[in-house]
Amino acid sequence: MQSLKIFVSGSTDNLRLEREALARAWRSLRIDAARIDIKFSDERLPRAENLELVYECDIYIGLYSRTHYGWTDPETGVSLTEQEFDQGRRLEKPELSFVKQLHGTDRPNPQQLAFVERLLNVDDKNTRALEFADPAQLEDQAAEALMALVAERFALRVARPIFQAPSALETFVGREPQLDKLLGALALGRTVLIHGVGDVGGMGKSELAVYAAHHLRDRFPDGVLWANVQTARPADTLTAWARAYGGFPALGRGDLRFEYRALSTEQRRLEEIAARADETRRVLRGKRVLAILDGVISDDDDAKLAPLLQALSENAVIVTSRTRRLRSLKATTLIDLERMNEVEAWSLFARVVGAERLENERARIAEIARLVDLLPLGLDLAATLLRERQSMKPRSLFELLRSEREQLESTRWGYPNMRGMRAALNTTRMFLSEDDSKFFAALGVFAGDDFDAEAAASVTETTPHVAERTLKQLTRFSFVQSRARPGRYRLHSVLRSYARDQLTDWDAELRMAKYYGGLAKEYGRKLQGPETHSAHAILTTELSNIFAAQRYARERNDRPAWELRRDLIYGAMTYYFNLHAMWSDWISWSHAGIAACQKLEDERSAVAIAGSLGMVYQQKGDWDQAIEFYQHALALLEKLMNLQGMATVYMNLGVVEMQKGEWAKAITSLSRSLQFYERIGDRHGLGQGRANLGVLYANHGERNKARAYWTQALELFDSLGAQNEGDVVRKWLKNLPRENRE
Repeated sequence: MQSLKIFVSGSTDNLRLEREALARAWRSLRIDAARIDIKFSDERLPRAENLELVYECDIYIGLYSRTHYGWTDPETGVSLTEQEFDQGRRLEKPELSFVKQLHGTDRPNPQQLAFVERLLNVDDKNTRALEFADPAQLEDQAAEALMALVAERFALRVARPIFQAPSALETFVGREPQLDKLLGALALGRTVLIHGVGDVGGMGKSELAVYAAHHLRDRFPDGVLWANVQTARPADTLTAWARAYGGFPALGRGDLRFEYRALSTEQRRLEEIAARADETRRVLRGKRVLAILDGVISDDDDAKLAPLLQALSENAVIVTSRTRRLRSLKATTLIDLERMNEVEAWSLFARVVGAERLENERARIAEIARLVDLLPLGLDLAATLLRERQSMKPRSLFELLRSEREQLESTRWGYPNMRGMRAALNTTRMFLSEDDSKFFAALGVFAGDDFDAEAAASVTETTPHVAERTLKQLTRFSFVQSRARPGRYRLHSVLRSYARDQLTDWDAELRMAKYYGGLAKEYGRKLQGPETHSAHAILTTELSNIFAAQRYARERNDRPAWELRRDLIYGAMTYYFNLHAMWSDWISWSHAGIAACQKLEDERSAVAIAGSLGMVYQQKGDWDQAIEFYQHALALLEKLMNLQGMATVYMNLGVVEMQKGEWAKAITSLSRSLQFYERIGDRHGLGQGRANLGVLYANHGERNKARAYWTQALELFDSLGAQNEGDVVRKWLKNLPRENRE
């Protein structure tokens, strides 16, 4: 087995979390026929030994801040890290450098700034430099860069297994007994329920699950899956999981193989979910996969859990929940998560703020912790506020929190077990500008998995640049969480509820729905063109938000809501639903769209939606429903005198009647279709109509009539240069016996 030697340069005193992120990055890679041997630069070693490690390595990685220059050689005045970088360049080692961006409170070092500027401007085939904002971004950048480098320079096959868990929080501390119990249960293949005692949000359930996912990444070589139970629909989650492993291989009707029957919309929805669960279980069978089902709030969420657990019946599972009463969970290891103790609270503050700044403040930190009820999210908010406000003393923070808590107690606000969290939220919000506070409140309207800066700009009526800057500011205050995917953000469920409580701009929710409605319309149309794959990726990423827009439209009875219901299906999600065999959604959204068109007196759109709905029922063999909607479309088309539309719908209607075995009705409908095609001079339509009449007569045993119609159709197709249609008709004619014994 080949040994791939990696040397990591950079100061150790201020980049501990970043080094851990680098370690996670290369541990996440699966490199065929190679093992990774990693050596770190150590300023305690003689300079010659570090430079020798550079000489021996296959890949040089530099990890640098802009605030610390490191140990400097007294003779040259050059730091050891800069000497190591120059040594790597002289030896023409492939170099990957990662530079941490400056944050608001950072104090740059002039010598380090000059060094970093130099390496960022190197124009060399062996050297690549990237900037990163936080350890999570560094982890993704390093993994991708190493994958490309190893494949290109060393001709090794390298892959990074699926990992859907969010970024690990830097503030995660303690929980050792719970973590040991969780790891032990998963090692035995048991399902684990992480339950927050006291039915309160912000207990740290998700953070424990995320930490476990990162910690266990190596033990589950086939990947780590994630689902947000509150925002993601089971059918969409199952589809995403299966596709990640090559399941549902073709975009189209062959995705799922289940018998279609005429059912109610709800029955059809449940059957489709069950089919996806069965297929996903088959795809995951034999794989070492960990799945985390996050965010169960009440017993009602059990219906969402059941199909996911069915699909994961042979895999390791973690469920995080505020309730223990979940019928779908069987043979479960229960981990009851209590509030943090004062020792853990101190560790959290020390990690976020820095132990040196909190020297001799243990007693004060314990008082602050008790004011926020020792809830991890409340502690994180308080510690982050202290970190961001450099001039603030722990005593000042304590006084602010105490005042806020006393006010909540005096007014008997809410439930007593939520007052500590509310005090932390209110205190942090005091330090946001008026614009940032208004911006944050508007984010409460997002109800999907996550969102990006462009969507936030639309909802808050700002520019994407301002939205990105404000999101980063709110992230530093722990009001917003950045996701593993670059540029995506979300709010913790507690913070989302809090944001909505502060919201006074109620048009923000309409702007959210309109934004995603417009996105669905823009990219839905592109699914049938050259941009199919990029359009499909965007719609899939935003699917939970598009469904949130639909829910908003259905809950209201006014013109903007009617327009949204119409636009979300007409020319928008129709083709996506077809690609993914999402029949119940197609049908449900179409019915809502037709009802909206009636209120808008928009007959043209109603015709298109009704015709599309007829196609759904036709494709799935529900002939009576298909006929009903084609007839509905015809009635509207006749009022509009739309001859082209009438010709098309009569043809579709005739085909359904033929499939149903109603020969006389089919002949009448197809003949009417031909009449309209004649009137508008559509020769291609005439060819299709004659071809369909030929099929009808052939199936009915009248071969001479079939031959006559097919011959006429072939002449039309040949004259138009429609080779594919012509070849099909030639094949039919060739296979039609000449004798007709009628």
